[in-house]
Order: sequence, then C-alpha cells, then structure tokens
Amino acid sequence: MKTARYRKKCFDQIDGITASNRKLTAEVESLRHQLEAADQEKAKQEAQNQNLVIQLNNKEQEKTSKSSFYHSKCLTYVWCIVGSDNCNAGLEAEVVRLREEKNRIAVECGRLTEENKKLAHDQSQLQDSTTKMKEELKSKYSRSPCLFCCSRYLVMA
Repeated sequence: MKTARYRKKCFDQIDGITASNRKLTAEVESLRHQLEAADQEKAKQEAQNQNLVIQLNNKEQEKTSKSSFYHSKCLTYVWCIVGSDNCNAGLEAEVVRLREEKNRIAVECGRLTEENKKLAHDQSQLQDSTTKMKEELKSKYSRSPCLFCCSRYLVMA
C-alpha cells in the first residue's frame, strides 16, 4: 500500500515537472519568436536609417555643389550651403529618432536574449530532474515486489 502511494506520488511529481517543462518550452518558443521579430524590426529600422543617412548625404552634396568660394581673408576654401537648415532638419530629426528606436530595439533584443537563455537553462534543469526521477523509479520498480529469494527456493508471496 505504501509502495503504491509512493509510486503514485512520484508519478504525480513527474507529471507536474513534465507539465512545467512543457510550459517553459512554450514560453521559450514564444520568446524566440519575439526575439526574431525584434531582430527583423531592428534590421528594418537599420535599413531605413541607412537610407535616410544616404539621402541626407546626397542632399548635403547637392547643396554644397551649388556654390563654393574662397574666403577672402585667409584664402580657405569654403562651401556655402544655402537653406540647408530647412532641408536637413527633418532628415536629421528622423535620423535621431531612428537611432533612438534602434537603441531601444537593441536593449529589448538583449533583454529577450537573456530571458531566453534563463528559460532554456531552467528547462534543461527540469529535463535533467525528470530524467533522474524516471531512472530512480525504473530502478526501484524494475523487480517485482512479490518475488524474493530464499536460499535455493523461489518463494511467491
């Protein structure tokens, strides 16, 4: 009777650990998908940021190529940019906003990566614990509890 209760208790514990392991596996998968989505968003933002930087550089080159002259007193070559504040202010603000967004996404990716590692470690520990308990149960109950040996005779209980 005690053996049956103990066996039931052990199997209930294994079932609980297995259920917990399944939940952790689902959470790890969810975090993995979130991480992939964050990585894709980060790549998209970086591409957009790069496009804006290229546009800004093109605008700068376009503006600077319009007029140039030498400074009369020191004979230094000076580029004259007419109206560049209005044209580039919007692009510069967008570049700043995209850089902040990129930093925020990088922090979020780092957080999700750490959570993923922690959950994977927890899952691994639960899997090891489950395997160990299964092995213990197999070793304890691999022999029939009804049979035992006495000297030369096999006695059935």
